[in-house]
Formats: sequence, C-alpha cells, structure tokens
Amino acid sequence: MFHVPEMERLGVPDLCRRRAGSFALDRRRSGTGPLRNDIGADIVIDTSAEPEWGKLVRDATGGRGADLVVETMGADTIEQSMRAAGIHGQVMLLIARGMNKPDIQISAQAYGASMATIRRVFVGNRESFEAMNRAITQARLRPIIDRTFAWSDFHASFGYFARGQSFGKVVVSGIEGN
Repeated sequence: MFHVPEMERLGVPDLCRRRAGSFALDRRRSGTGPLRNDIGADIVIDTSAEPEWGKLVRDATGGRGADLVVETMGADTIEQSMRAAGIHGQVMLLIARGMNKPDIQISAQAYGASMATIRRVFVGNRESFEAMNRAITQARLRPIIDRTFAWSDFHASFGYFARGQSFGKVVVSGIEGN
C-alpha cells in the first residue's frame, strides 16, 4: 500500500505486478479507473473523500491490513497508516513533518491495535543511488506525469504542486538553453 504521489519514484508499477492485493491512496481519485491501470494497483482509495482510509484498507484485506505502507505525508497521515498496517506490517516513514502537523503523533488506540514497525528511510550513498538507477532502467519504469506547465507558467506550477492535488510529477518545460 502506498501513498500517492511518491509511487513512481519507489517503483510501484513493478511492485504491484509482483504482489497481490496492491493499494494506492490518492487525495483525489478512487475506484478502479485509469489510475489503477496506470500503476497496476488493485484498489485506489480517495483519501480526501475517505479520511478514515486506514479502516477501508483493513476492510479490503479481510481485516488483515497492509504488509507495507510507504508513508509519504508524514505527521498528517501517520495515524491512518498505522491503522492500515497489518498486525506485523511495516510503515516506511519518508518524512516526519506534515504540511498541517509539525510532529508525529499517534493515538494510543491506533498504536496499540498493531505491532507494526515504523521505519525511517534516509537517502543512501552514491553506490546505492547508481544501483537504484540501474534497476529502474532494467525494469523500464517511467514516471507518471500529472501535468506539464510552460516556463512562462512557472509560478502557477508551484501553486498547483503546493495544493497537493497532483498525482505523479509536475513538470515545467521550455527552459531556454535546454
């Protein structure tokens, strides 16, 4: 189970093809439409429409929960990630600060309902970076591009990205000299 929009960076299309029961969480899309086909997820949950999405993940897995949750929104969604994780699942925490909450806080109810492990993920060394790039090339992974802005709309691109409604990459093109 992954939070969008970091999925393409983590190789989700390939991962979803190899694991049964893959979920994607997005703040603006749900169901089984084009997003599901783009990334290979079995289920997509719109977290803006379903603020208690952790329970939906549990329900969709017959109460088992997710084996792996990649937490990309930090403090804003860590509690739901804990609720979604299986009893011995893992929550990979990429960032600690959220846009709306400065600190990680998990209620005793959410924390006590699971034995899930929270792991921090840090940037690796050059050797690991190069190995990752070789794996991405070999698997032919490509980023999902949400929207492309012209260079003249540079400021609008940041506004769009800051609203948190993008799925995938927000691209600015047409930089002179490139």
